[in-house]
Amino acid sequence: MRPYALAGGDSAPRTGAFPLSALVRTTASDSQLVGVLPEHEKICQLCRTSRTIGEVAELLAIPAGVARILVADLAQAGLLTVQADAAVRLDRDNSMGLVTESSQGVLVVSLGWESVVSDSADFELDVSAIGLRGGSVYSDHHFVFFNNPRASDRSLIHNGGAPQPRDGAGYQETILIDLAAVPTDMDKVVFLVSIYDADARGQNFSYVHNPYISVSDGEREFVRYHPSPTDSDTAMAFGDLHRYGGQWHFKALGQGYTSGLRGVAMHFGVNV
Repeated sequence: MRPYALAGGDSAPRTGAFPLSALVRTTASDSQLVGVLPEHEKICQLCRTSRTIGEVAELLAIPAGVARILVADLAQAGLLTVQADAAVRLDRDNSMGLVTESSQGVLVVSLGWESVVSDSADFELDVSAIGLRGGSVYSDHHFVFFNNPRASDRSLIHNGGAPQPRDGAGYQETILIDLAAVPTDMDKVVFLVSIYDADARGQNFSYVHNPYISVSDGEREFVRYHPSPTDSDTAMAFGDLHRYGGQWHFKALGQGYTSGLRGVAMHFGVNV
């Protein structure tokens, strides 16, 4: 069958073109899909997990223009939603598919906070990431932080180093994930924020206002999560990227630790 026969002969969406980066999520129940065209049902079943239109085209092996048309038809019928310009906001323990494992681009993971309110001038927050295989660190080189800013294969790059702003100015550091460089047997990357020398200084996350983690392609933000640390936390896993079903998924974690960065690193098997 010729590709555009799937779209009823249309060469452009009747309701306007969505960008390939637009996120698609099915809202219809299985009973609502009874009687729909096979190509529409395939997209709806595929998008039970949020996917971009570009991913839909790749996974179904159809032209991007056809994918746009079919998605627009389904959106018009009220069977799915299309989020073209705003990041999906997740709750704790929820996850969302982002890109296929075969993607060759770079994901930008940003970790930040609105402000730090403390009487101490020495309140330092550090961003780090740990590449994992089967729940343990892939190698010590895949623990990236201020003293080891890039993995040996450059799959993970810590892009921080800016001074700590204060008085509500906000702060953000980024970790770059080069998907083409990630080893095929590395199945997860955990993203952390920790307080430097927290125990000695008597500090915890109660001083940190509005922390967040987001994932983008450098231009468009896909997903954002705001964790809720407790007063006893001195380190926190904000979220992770993991392989599942042929995709890289983001999961909102919000897992707090009272052992600081050293304790978290040891938990994942890093030699410190």
